[in-house]
Amino acid sequence: EAATHALDTAEALVREAGLPCQREVAVGQAGPMLVELAEDHGCDAIVLGATQGPVVHGVLQNSTLPVLLVPPSSESTDLSTATPDAA
Repeated sequence: EAATHALDTAEALVREAGLPCQREVAVGQAGPMLVELAEDHGCDAIVLGATQGPVVHGVLQNSTLPVLLVPPSSESTDLSTATPDAA
């Protein structure tokens, strides 16, 4: 349920920015799974928050795509506590 809530909020933020969004839920080790999904969808790059240590490490170890790490901002939205309507 927490993951669904975070996805709802993230999707709302992306759509509010006027960007296309597709939700997909996958099971497995996060780093390698993100790389597999990015490759399957023909992505040009992978963008991650720099605070997700083990996930970032897994992506960097498995990706042939460029990886952009975005540092946290004091103004960033905490998706674990935000609500889709507040996004």
